[in-house]
Amino acid sequence: DDFSEMKARYCASIVSGESYCTEYRVVRKDGSIIWVADFGKLIDDPDGEKVIYCFISDISERKKRDLEIVRVNQEVEQQARFLSQLYNTIPCGILQFTTDPSHQIINLNRMVWEFYGFQSEAEYRARFQSPLEAVLERDRAQIIQLIASLKLDGTSVSYNRECRRQSGSTAWISVMMQRL
Repeated sequence: DDFSEMKARYCASIVSGESYCTEYRVVRKDGSIIWVADFGKLIDDPDGEKVIYCFISDISERKKRDLEIVRVNQEVEQQARFLSQLYNTIPCGILQFTTDPSHQIINLNRMVWEFYGFQSEAEYRARFQSPLEAVLERDRAQIIQLIASLKLDGTSVSYNRECRRQSGSTAWISVMMQRL
């Protein structure tokens, strides 16, 4: 299966006078298949005859690791696409923010900015740098205390609060927070 590509690389390097380097599979005498790296160059030997000097090395173990890395990366990419799709389509808002006193927004999904009546994430982020800015002033101190009480032990806090949408209309939001 690798012959055509290997031959094309080889022929191109011979025509250009350059060295070649290619990797391909070969069938051994016992029928097993190994990967090899083939480095070579067409030269004139002392008798004026054109010969190819080459070095062929078994790279099967390296290739096996490389192919495993490709497989794992493809799996990770597939999982990331799935999680991104889930993150952006789940019917509830997800918002991540720092635990330092600035409570800076790190990440949010579409449902957050749509809930508040914004047309885009950029529009939402232009208005809010911290989720606490969307909390009514009368509730802010209590929410800050809840955030401060969160530990990295997997426990969470839940509460309901009143909020205002961008249009000024009143809405109620149910919040579940956990420190990750």
